[in-house]
Amino acid sequence: MCPYSGDMEGDKMSESPSQIGWSLVTPDVNSASEFREIAADFGDPLEMLREAISNSMDAGATEMHVSFMVESVAGARRLVVRMTDNGCGMDRETLSRHFWGLGHSTSREDPRKIGEKGHGTKTYLRSEQIHVRTQKEGKACEAICNTPMTMLHANKLHEVHVREMEPFLDGHNGTSITLIGYNDNKRADFTQDNVTDFVLWRTKVGSIEPIFGIQPRQAFRFFLRCFDETERELPYGHPFPPQTPPIAELFAQFPLDASQRFVKRFPFPSIALHDHPEVRFDAIYSVEGDLAKRSYNPMICERRRAIAPGEPTHKYRVGDRYGLWICKDFIPVVRKNNWIRSFGEGSNAYVLLHAFVNCQQLLLTANRGDIANTEPALLAELEASVARQVEEVDQALKNADYHVLRGLEDEHHTVQQDRAEFERRKREVRRRRFLAYNGSYLWEPRNEAELYTLFVILTCLHNDLVDFKLVDYNTRASIDALAVPTSSNCNADEQCFFVEFKKLLERDVNHTLRFLRYLVCWDISQAVLDGTAVEGIEEGDRRLLEREEADGIPSYFLKKPGDRVRIEVIRLKELMKRKLDLEFE
Repeated sequence: MCPYSGDMEGDKMSESPSQIGWSLVTPDVNSASEFREIAADFGDPLEMLREAISNSMDAGATEMHVSFMVESVAGARRLVVRMTDNGCGMDRETLSRHFWGLGHSTSREDPRKIGEKGHGTKTYLRSEQIHVRTQKEGKACEAICNTPMTMLHANKLHEVHVREMEPFLDGHNGTSITLIGYNDNKRADFTQDNVTDFVLWRTKVGSIEPIFGIQPRQAFRFFLRCFDETERELPYGHPFPPQTPPIAELFAQFPLDASQRFVKRFPFPSIALHDHPEVRFDAIYSVEGDLAKRSYNPMICERRRAIAPGEPTHKYRVGDRYGLWICKDFIPVVRKNNWIRSFGEGSNAYVLLHAFVNCQQLLLTANRGDIANTEPALLAELEASVARQVEEVDQALKNADYHVLRGLEDEHHTVQQDRAEFERRKREVRRRRFLAYNGSYLWEPRNEAELYTLFVILTCLHNDLVDFKLVDYNTRASIDALAVPTSSNCNADEQCFFVEFKKLLERDVNHTLRFLRYLVCWDISQAVLDGTAVEGIEEGDRRLLEREEADGIPSYFLKKPGDRVRIEVIRLKELMKRKLDLEFE
């Protein structure tokens, strides 16, 4: 029984442990295991960069340079990451205790700062060597740590060597961090485009503060270089496209794709929660068409193109990135598209949204990858408030006739398609083969439907052209037509048989052959010679083409060895020439 349970007698409850013979136990921490787990908890290797940027800004830096290079280290090619800033730097105690220790953060008590857990620099442990140089108020020191993960996996604490050094910066403070062999030397993720995308979407450099008119507490310039690329400065603030003019004006300018270019923003600054009035949040909902997104985001892959597994690209689909992001410190943390209860038309309409909700009262997980540590009641009210805002945005779009715009586009597009189709078909008519016959025109068939039409016209004009007459035609059925002998009553069910129409007789027929009596084709493929096997869809449904000739007149049959029933093939092109002396010009 617990010594402090309610079942204890009142006089014993007042006794101190030392008075009744208890010994004091201090909980022990497996430090190596904790360091190892926290370092591994940051799944994306680029998260290291997010933590480094936050630390530099918390240190008051106004400039930061980051490079990812491949260099020869001890005779082997290694990924080398260098990060330098002009922040306040660290003294020896801060470097030893706060940088290398666990859970020590100088930013925790300052609400203006980003860091709060003291975990971020532990992502650096996924390196073969970490070298830190720092200078503060004219004094400099450095630290080196070799093979930290090797030691931690052996359940030993990594060793850090620290010493004072001569000042290496000319008259100012700052810190330089070099990581050798980071991320097991895997460098595919560190291309210029991919790192730039991460910086602008998942770090403080891509803060959404500017869209609310909030000025950062200090100017901050960020420079990036990846491998052989030229170093370039990334702009501060998350990218948003400019808003477009009113819908009527936009449609007049771009009648075919106005909705794809449409951009309209709906800001909700500093909104207080009803049941948690001390909690405020900022939200921005940017409604953007597909072309608008592509105008500023080069990482979106081509439309209608799936990204194959293992394909060497970091591009993504719109649905993989857009929707609703929840932020803290105005940095996106996690996407919550399930908070969007109804928006637009269709289940994937959320991709129209380029939306962010920032709340400083959210509690993040240790790796800053989720908001799951936040009080459930607060999260539930925030979600409900966001859902109401999304519905308000949706209604505003309907009131502004945005959905009508989509309809106008479809209508205009249909008209344009019809006009283009009309011109295309006129050009094709000029190239088609035809003949004047019986006061009208006949056209050489291009497909099965036109073959059937020509056959019906000819057999109506010449009822002795073939030995059967059609009594039913259905393109949705497995076999095209029912027929009876020419001399038969059309209602004589027992005399009905199947007739199939094919523009060109090929080796494969996508129907069963055993029920056919006739197969009407315009021509026979050059690959189907006398004695060639023609196969139906049933297993073993295989027949040979036989060519017979009587008085110089050829006939064609599909015959199965050992079967007396033959399928007669009517080659209409040849039949017209022989019996009617008709040939297309």
